[in-house]
Amino acid sequence: MSSTVLQNHLREVRVLQGLSQRELARKADMQHPAISYIETGKRIPTFPTMKRLAQALQVDISDVFS
Repeated sequence: MSSTVLQNHLREVRVLQGLSQRELARKADMQHPAISYIETGKRIPTFPTMKRLAQALQVDISDVFS
């Protein structure tokens, strides 16, 4: 998956759930800049980070990153 698809899909799922980047970061026990970096393509998340984000969004990892 390209980073552009990843960042857009993560943002889409987050927004559909009505969460800000700060709220998602809090739920995923991450720093706010990390969410921003992922959504802007400045960083590609590791699998553990992807898993943490999926759990915070309460969706299957494949729903967020496929």
